[in-house]
Amino acid sequence: MLQARPQLRPPALGLLLGEAAELPHDPTLPPCNAPPLALVAFSSLATIGYEDALLARLQALLAAGADPNAGLQQCLTLGADANELSGAPGNRPLHHAVQRGRSLEHLQLLAQHEADITAHDSHGHNLAWFAARAGRQDVLAWLAPLGQHPPVHLHERFLAACAAADEAAARSLLAGHPGLIGELSALDQQLLPEQAQRGAIDSVRVMLSLGWPVAVPGPWQASALNQAAFRGDAAMVALLLQHGARWTERNGYGGTALGSCLHAGCHEPVPGGDYAAVLALLLADGAPAPADDGQLSDAMAAVVAEHGGPG
Repeated sequence: MLQARPQLRPPALGLLLGEAAELPHDPTLPPCNAPPLALVAFSSLATIGYEDALLARLQALLAAGADPNAGLQQCLTLGADANELSGAPGNRPLHHAVQRGRSLEHLQLLAQHEADITAHDSHGHNLAWFAARAGRQDVLAWLAPLGQHPPVHLHERFLAACAAADEAAARSLLAGHPGLIGELSALDQQLLPEQAQRGAIDSVRVMLSLGWPVAVPGPWQASALNQAAFRGDAAMVALLLQHGARWTERNGYGGTALGSCLHAGCHEPVPGGDYAAVLALLLADGAPAPADDGQLSDAMAAVVAEHGGPG
């Protein structure tokens, strides 16, 4: 459109190209009636040479007070289906929000836009099941007066106790059924890497103390150590190594926990992750020191240098 009709300059396009003298004061802009920040963040102009202009506009909007955390509200206002059933996982937005550790306010916003709290996923699990499995007592407290409760079978109660880091309850159930951990399904055993992915170290500590298999794969076929390394969670990595985890544990992409650390350390998907500390722990566990190909942070390169360079 830019090439065919160079004279075309609707407000949204002027914003994206940085041609407007001032930032728009309107909350939304035609033709999509979308907030300016959303238009900039999702513009495909980044793929045809306008990335610098878009980044400059993004920074200007943020400096002017645009809310970077209003993405969900924007999607819902523009008509997103709050009950959409995803393909492979078979989850709905509320289920996914709990799995990803979103706030209670996040879930309530979905409910305000007609997300059905009684809906099940494609495997028959309700929202309370997801909340109990994630140790989300705040979500369970919200759901209880609405008549939504988690399952009460033995395995579900044990998983809920572990997820909530309720060691006393978990040990009581285990005392009555000593072989309980070994009876858990492959899906249920994934709770350890799931909690590691969420950064729930108290829950992980309880499960490890109960004898949970430390290398069981979870999301993206990765062990808890891979999950913690990817997060840059040095405390979690240290805890897992103390309970027998090893840097050689593979993930679904064919890499090891060392690879998870190096990849995430270059791209920093988790703000505040201490990838240098994680790297030091993995090297101490016997991982070979990686070559510094210019992608390592200064802190990670310093760790490599301290260990004598590439192994």
